[in-house]
Amino acid sequence: MTFAAIGVSTIGVVDGDHLKLVPTIQGWDQVNLRASLQTVFPAVPVLIENDVKSATYAELLNGALKGTSAGLYLNLGTGIATGLTLGNQVVRGSHGAAGEVGYWLLDAQSSAGFATGHAPLEEATGGQGIGQQLTALVGHPYTAKDLWQAPTLSPALQQFKDHLLTTWAVNLSNLCIAWDPAVVAVGGGMQAAYHQIAPALTAKLAQSVPFPPVLKPAFYRQNASLNGIALLALRTLQ
Repeated sequence: MTFAAIGVSTIGVVDGDHLKLVPTIQGWDQVNLRASLQTVFPAVPVLIENDVKSATYAELLNGALKGTSAGLYLNLGTGIATGLTLGNQVVRGSHGAAGEVGYWLLDAQSSAGFATGHAPLEEATGGQGIGQQLTALVGHPYTAKDLWQAPTLSPALQQFKDHLLTTWAVNLSNLCIAWDPAVVAVGGGMQAAYHQIAPALTAKLAQSVPFPPVLKPAFYRQNASLNGIALLALRTLQ
């Protein structure tokens, strides 16, 4: 079998041939992915990109963000991150870390932050963090999926859900005030609950953002990052 190009979509921040900010996989930041792949496929171009940025590219090239002058991809999954688009490009930032909002601070008093090994917004509102908080709240294993699929909720669970939606809505509104996107595409695993999530986000955007963006479900509901890296790999051959 002959490969025209190889695309790698991965967690972490892609900075050259190595990854940064990958605490969940020990030693992953020490691996030179490009060199490892080129050893096996020396004549094949290798493209490496962060998974959320890859998903953002998918939406930009062929999805909900196509044709926008400025757009935003909101990944609500195990982790929380965003992709920022400008024209036909995804903004990378100085170190490839643009859009890594999982590290955003939740309050000025807390000492939790990157320097202490924490990603405050992600720990509070990412799928893994939600599951941990809910399990502690109800006293038995309870996941984010359980929260969204429950036909009814106890007052404590409803309060948790309302706080979660408010936290997302406030942070998204602040980001939209700064970035001024025309469209926000919501993706990630929790996009399956878009019909429950969208009303709170849309209401806060309308209330708080001078030029509210249009909120849409991402076009690529599953395997968005794989579609994005495939599209990027194909684009390198043009």
